[in-house]
Amino acid sequence: PEAEEAGTISRSLQRLGVAFQDDEPKTWLAPEFSVTRSTPRLLSQAGVETLLDFNDDDAPFELVREKETPGSASFSSNSSLVCLPYSIEVSAIYSSLGPREYAVALESHILQMAKESRESGTPSVVCMTMHVSVAGTPASAYELEKMLCRLESQDNIKWATAKEVTGCVRKRDAKMARPRSPEVDGTDPFARTNSAAAQVSKM
Repeated sequence: PEAEEAGTISRSLQRLGVAFQDDEPKTWLAPEFSVTRSTPRLLSQAGVETLLDFNDDDAPFELVREKETPGSASFSSNSSLVCLPYSIEVSAIYSSLGPREYAVALESHILQMAKESRESGTPSVVCMTMHVSVAGTPASAYELEKMLCRLESQDNIKWATAKEVTGCVRKRDAKMARPRSPEVDGTDPFARTNSAAAQVSKM
């Protein structure tokens, strides 16, 4: 039920806010991708700005909430969520590879994405999701540290938090000052807009 989901979101944000000394989080990743049709709207109402629950693109995009007027094609300018692509194919929790093989696979993924971004001129994002139960083991930490040090020497790979990428997306879109229009029918309270990607090559 929507009320139950709203309560869960509110409690989670409050508890995390306390844990982080009243710095309430603005980025959300649902457990096991348990997203409903109501989730983006509830998160936006709760003050969340960035969503990590979609893995359908390599570049950030916006979900913009339609105004409540039935059938309206206009949008509220202050109720959008920036979606950062969750790179599930290189998520540590879903990998059956050993520590060294996983580090190599992740490095190859990032280098290929960086190569494609350089060639196309379109920045992309790789969300590196590290789970302590997997990436936190001594062998994994050792291999990942070596891999990250190698990537730091690449001039077209930049490192950023979700908050920083979201800020880049919003600044870029504000400069473009494009009109927003829905790309889905009116049954969906959120519509995807073809947002310009953040001015970073990788996260």
